[in-house]
Amino acid sequence: MGKGHILIVEDDDDWRSILTSYLKEIPATIKTVADYPAALQALREAHFDILILDLRLDDKEDKNFAGMELLTYLRKQENHQVEDTNVIIISAYGTQHHIREGFKSYGLLDYIPKQNFNKKEYEEIIRNALIRKNCL
Repeated sequence: MGKGHILIVEDDDDWRSILTSYLKEIPATIKTVADYPAALQALREAHFDILILDLRLDDKEDKNFAGMELLTYLRKQENHQVEDTNVIIISAYGTQHHIREGFKSYGLLDYIPKQNFNKKEYEEIIRNALIRKNCL
């Protein structure tokens, strides 16, 4: 059993801060990034047990669903470093199509809408994911 590693990809500064602060009681190393390029770099450089991902990232050109592109990258890798990363989507813009596609095609661990966000549920999902990966 070791310490878990979590990557939070969220372009909104306030949400990134909230998502991080809610995990302060969980013994894990947490890295945060704000955009798709930084997320790709982080995933290439280190192993993460959990990826907490916003679907819609603002990458300066236009708002898009770069989170789905990141999932595609993650699942197409033959690199053990990324293929066993548990993914949890947290988004205000996810449609039922995105949710179904995420679970079906990308093996999402969970989906949490930003509307009616529940801190205890979020913490429980993360704790359970780390327990399943023998990190807690």
